Amino acid sequence: MLKRLALGHVLLGKTTVVLGLRPKPDGWRQVVGVGLRNEHAKFGLSAFGLIPPPEEGAIAALARFLRTEPDAQVELQHSRWLTERHRTGAVDLVELVFTTDGILAGLNPHLDPVRPTPTPAAAEQAIVVVIDAYNRTRASPEATRPIELERLVTSALANHPEAERFARRLLSAVCVSLDPTDPPSRFTPPDFRTRRGLGHHHLTFILRPAGETVDVWAVAHHTGTDGVPLQEMLSRLERAWGVEEARFPTPDEWSDEPRACHLPGEREVYESLSFHDFTDLLALRKRLIAEHGVAIPLGCLLLWLLSREPEFAGVKFSNTVDVPPKGWSERDVDLVALRPAEFADLPSYARTFAAAVEASRVRTGPTRQAVCDTELLPPWLHRRLLETNPKGVADTFGAVGLSVVKDAKVFVAPLSDVGFPGGFIAVGSADLPTTDGVRVTAITVKGTKEQAATYPMVLRRVLAKLRVPEVVG
Repeated sequence: MLKRLALGHVLLGKTTVVLGLRPKPDGWRQVVGVGLRNEHAKFGLSAFGLIPPPEEGAIAALARFLRTEPDAQVELQHSRWLTERHRTGAVDLVELVFTTDGILAGLNPHLDPVRPTPTPAAAEQAIVVVIDAYNRTRASPEATRPIELERLVTSALANHPEAERFARRLLSAVCVSLDPTDPPSRFTPPDFRTRRGLGHHHLTFILRPAGETVDVWAVAHHTGTDGVPLQEMLSRLERAWGVEEARFPTPDEWSDEPRACHLPGEREVYESLSFHDFTDLLALRKRLIAEHGVAIPLGCLLLWLLSREPEFAGVKFSNTVDVPPKGWSERDVDLVALRPAEFADLPSYARTFAAAVEASRVRTGPTRQAVCDTELLPPWLHRRLLETNPKGVADTFGAVGLSVVKDAKVFVAPLSDVGFPGGFIAVGSADLPTTDGVRVTAITVKGTKEQAATYPMVLRRVLAKLRVPEVVG
């Protein structure tokens, strides 16, 4: 019944597009707005050893920096089935002050001067109400929490229009909080669940001061931005402030147990962080490119090698592709979903992989068509199809996801509300310096507790095999 209903909506939607009654669908923003709404679906990126301007301090300097960033000039609007992004042209930053047990104790706004300043009385009244609403909803699933927050705020301030307007402005602000930590825990991502934003902006920053420097963690709702654009923003912040080089752990120095990254009522998801030496992997890639004369992206080679391990035998993988803007279409993401086991050898797989990446970049790949069709569905029907057809979702988008952001330090993976039953793997730079001269890569995994614990061990096994002669395929 649902499939027939969906087919009818798609056919009707395509007809209205042809007749010019609605814009041509692009797909990606609705996919993430329907299917990546909960806390574990957010992703995180990091920058270490930044040197904020001493005359301003980190938070005031961050507020000034964000006002120059177009991707920060947005807000999120939430309904029951869909989260949407809207451009605003301004950026407010709100510092959240937490107690040690995660209670929100205070708000310090850093307001964009292009917007009007509220009266002190209205601002104070709005802040009190927003703090109370935050604490009453701080354990709610992220898909519903912003709606609850807004309802509580508007109800409490229904007879105070200026305070209500300012409270809504606070809810739509970028949020930042301080999270002091011990040096040995520096590279462990913060528990984002205890430093959540106010729900109506896609960015939340967590700062870890260390003397004259600060480590910056940026957490993003996927509806607002994607991994590569956010990494580019952090790279601009590094250049603006300056950086004291960090030294990352070697694989032997690092130990990490999976930890929960979901909230009550959400999909049960765990995450892990591990560090790996890709020296032999990069050398193998260089040799294979020379031997076969075919481009082999790092992610392509990594997936090929993983597919030869029993834990990933026969798996269909999905690799993210950064898609440039074209015409009326904004920059976004597409997915290349392939099953390595269907290819006779690595060169064949690599050629197909490269062709699929190129199709994704010009918006003609099969997953692009699939997500464009889903944009023609009512959001409630889109969500129901995701929940009731797990096999179809895995056939289209893959069972295990991989995303490589080549300039990232620690890149915390997202995991959608439904789909990707095999979890998601996030890979950062292969050139992170360590104290002993080795260069390492940080990898995070999100999935079941077993997946988060097992995948790093599988990767270590794969890399160990590269140290002895082996036919790769």
